Amino acid sequence: DPLPKNGLQASLYMTADNCFEAAVNGKTVSRSGTDSGAWHHPVLCDVTAQLRPGRNLLAVRAENILPGAAGLLGKLRIAGLPDGPLVVNTGKGWLAHLERQKTWREPELDDKGWAPAKVLGPHGIAPWGRIERSVNLAVAVEKNYPRETKYTDPIYQPGIVFVRGYVPLQGHG
Repeated sequence: DPLPKNGLQASLYMTADNCFEAAVNGKTVSRSGTDSGAWHHPVLCDVTAQLRPGRNLLAVRAENILPGAAGLLGKLRIAGLPDGPLVVNTGKGWLAHLERQKTWREPELDDKGWAPAKVLGPHGIAPWGRIERSVNLAVAVEKNYPRETKYTDPIYQPGIVFVRGYVPLQGHG
């Protein structure tokens, strides 16, 4: 059941180097462009209608199209809650999996065997820098691809990672 429409507003800001698809509780809510520079432009979308009381799943399929740095950066902000806004950032507490998952969007998927997502650092770290000043994105999450040892910068092979985070809304609504 969706949350009651009592002034709640939930916004998802997200970007990935190179591209992503995001879903909330099994429904795709946003996609980035697929050109190599799309990560410079975070996607903002309203996900209020997808939230429900209890545990909510934010699932992301991120893809590194070209050899080079790979990362995911995002923030879900829910305004209109009795105790003030709730902000959930990508990073600590998120899970990651490198094998293809047909049901990656679905809350019913058993992700107990998924590894913790590796946090690279705060928004603004190299090689990306600040993505967009008007969007206060918080933490980058690494795709755990093997490093090419001949480079000193973090370089990763092209590939796909599936990332999941949970948003508790107990007692809200």
